[in-house]
Amino acid sequence: MGIDRNRLEQEALRLLQRGQNERALERYLTLLRDQPRDLRIRQQVADLYLKVGETRKAEQHLREIAKFHKNSGKARAAIGVYKQIIRIKPDDSTLYGDLGECYHRAGFPKEALQAFERVVEALSKYNPDKAVPYQKRIIGLKPGVLPVQVKLAELYEASNWAEQAQEEWRRLAREARRQGSLDDRARFLMRSIAARKSVEISIEAAEAWIDVGDFEQALPLVQTVTAAKPEDPEALSLLARTLVGLDAKDKACQVWLMVARLHLAAGNAADRAGALRCAIENGASDPTLEAELAQADVTAMRIGLRLTACDWAEPGNDEAGDLVVRAGVFAQYGFGDKARELLEGSDDAQKSVLAVQVAMLEARAANGDIEGTMQLLHSLAAPSSAAREDIRVRRLVLEGRLDEIDASEDNDNLLEDDLLDDDELLDDELLDDEPTDAGALSDADDELLDDDELLDDDALLDDAPLPAPADSGLGNLFGDASTDEVDDLASLFGTAPDESPAAPRDDGLDSLFGDSLQEAPVLHDTPVPPSTTYTATSVVSGSGALADAEALIRVGAWDRAQALLDGDTLPHGLLTARLLRAQGQMRAALSAVRDAIDEAAEDDPAYLPALLEMAELTAATGKTRGAKRLLDELEDIDPSFQAEAVALVRRGIVLLRQ
Repeated sequence: MGIDRNRLEQEALRLLQRGQNERALERYLTLLRDQPRDLRIRQQVADLYLKVGETRKAEQHLREIAKFHKNSGKARAAIGVYKQIIRIKPDDSTLYGDLGECYHRAGFPKEALQAFERVVEALSKYNPDKAVPYQKRIIGLKPGVLPVQVKLAELYEASNWAEQAQEEWRRLAREARRQGSLDDRARFLMRSIAARKSVEISIEAAEAWIDVGDFEQALPLVQTVTAAKPEDPEALSLLARTLVGLDAKDKACQVWLMVARLHLAAGNAADRAGALRCAIENGASDPTLEAELAQADVTAMRIGLRLTACDWAEPGNDEAGDLVVRAGVFAQYGFGDKARELLEGSDDAQKSVLAVQVAMLEARAANGDIEGTMQLLHSLAAPSSAAREDIRVRRLVLEGRLDEIDASEDNDNLLEDDLLDDDELLDDELLDDEPTDAGALSDADDELLDDDELLDDDALLDDAPLPAPADSGLGNLFGDASTDEVDDLASLFGTAPDESPAAPRDDGLDSLFGDSLQEAPVLHDTPVPPSTTYTATSVVSGSGALADAEALIRVGAWDRAQALLDGDTLPHGLLTARLLRAQGQMRAALSAVRDAIDEAAEDDPAYLPALLEMAELTAATGKTRGAKRLLDELEDIDPSFQAEAVALVRRGIVLLRQ
């Protein structure tokens, strides 16, 4: 049977008027047990508990009221209740967090911020992990304020949350860089490394110190990075920049050249050009570097070629031209899917326009559809020789055959008037029997080649180290100085140079980076420019397809010669290698002659010419030790075979190593 709520409440009111608070409280508790969700009665119960001195019980009822208001979306009502609870327990920091949440929901950001800051201040010393969520709320109320974000990273550190601290400091470094505060960026990255070691972040920190010009701070970071990643071009580039900043430009040049070699091996033409340019700017004196830089710039430009940027593919002012322009705008702003959808949704008449076809294939390439791009490339009708060359280069880039980009030009380029000027080609001086610069050796060269000492293998290719330049003295700045006879960058980091004999053309970095870079291709790997003059000894005689092919190679008719070289004999392979070599494709030529010689017997008449060709190509691709072994093998078989040519190759190997 239910109670008479009105009667009980009237009794409670009369008892309150008489000052009988405890008896009135009993009536209200009876009413509350009957209807626990009656907040008005619960508030009366809490107030009466306060009057009779039962603060703990009063707090419990007030928390229930505040929780109900907060969860039901009545933030303003909850604010007053939380204030009442705080008066009971002023040291309870979590109450300020709840109060701040209600202020925020009610639209009072200033008051919410003050409440959250009070919570963080109370918790950060002894319970930093509990302060983290409140600091995140402060960041939400004060976006873009760097000190507030720094406080969060410090709380992560104080909580021993290494991973979170590392990522937050790193994020702060990115934000500092965006704001142009380079000093803060460097300091934040150092805090990130302190939270947890990372080679990747050490690279960023070294770069940051270099950007602000503090090379002393950058140096130990560069040490760490290069020790962990001795073949990383980015790490070595930082080392070179640090050395430049420390006024050790000679050593920096060595490192830049090493970076260039690594980029050459990886096929990164643009990065290689940048490394070569830095080496030249810092005093590299090799006269061939300018030519290599020019070639690398050309290759980088070709790798970055997009057919939509070519003059022959420019859209007109017609409807198809407008279509291409709209698609280009989509692509420029990162909406590649929309660009492709727009182009492929055009009608057949528009799709037949060259500019639309070019835009379609570049849109497919941008979206990663290489197969579809190649289909369009093969079906593209080139309007000119320049267009054919651009299409060839783009195809090679998409196929990943970067080493073939500079190997051959369109035949039309070889038939330009300035190359086939009759007056120059038929000039009496060119047809004179006297030796030209590209032909016979001078008397001085003859004397050198006749010299027994020069032709002696031991004298030419002695394993003793070449004299090294004296140490620049930079090692004294950073560790134990090396001896005057050794120019070794290991002294930069306080380590003793290797006492074993250095290999020829040692750049002084082996002791720092190990042996992994010794076999890297040398810089002088620029393809031999195409030439219609070829001086190799004939490998066939009489008439026939091979003889015709060799004759055509010598006069530069490469396409016709290629058509005749359909066979798998050693002479076929050797002539194929010579054809590729004449076109500048040194690595492809080496592969061709190697494959052919592997299947041949030593008694084949073409075996020794092929072995000599293979030695020359091996040296041309930077593998001088392998070339020397091939020459040794050739002389073991027949010491008299083309002795003059063998001597010239050995002399070239020595020059490459200097």
